Amino acid sequence: MNIIDTNTIKGIAADLAAGKRTIKAIAAECRIFEVQADSDEAKAAYARLSDCRTRKEFAAVIATI
Repeated sequence: MNIIDTNTIKGIAADLAAGKRTIKAIAAECRIFEVQADSDEAKAAYARLSDCRTRKEFAAVIATI
């Protein structure tokens, strides 16, 4: 995964920690990132993130990336 995708995922984690955006909005944004990603690894990561419905699920997926 390239530095852009790594930083994007770190940004998603920061958004989750801040709690100012809804989970639904973050998941929708991940769907957009999935379409725009260059590598299969990044697409898979964003696809898993877009399926998350709770902060706990997001944290579990981010921990595995």
